[in-house]
Amino acid sequence: MEADVDAVSIQTLDLLEDRLRRVEFAITGGISQSEHRGEGSVVERLQALETSLSTLATKSPTVSEIMHLRRTLSPSYRWGPYGLSML
Repeated sequence: MEADVDAVSIQTLDLLEDRLRRVEFAITGGISQSEHRGEGSVVERLQALETSLSTLATKSPTVSEIMHLRRTLSPSYRWGPYGLSML
């Protein structure tokens, strides 16, 4: 069972890294070169994802505004598969 949880965690991190790369490409037209993608512990990979997202937000006012809206929106709003919706 624990091996399944570890495998799902690794797959989820892989998907998050891929999604961030796609967003970065859509916003900037390129992707940053990181030799260490997919390496390290779960905590290290999450920290690297947070750092990459913060770096992208400093480069892109659009990403920065989306992150700001996400932090400040009322709890009656939530992000769903089709964007922002009310509960």
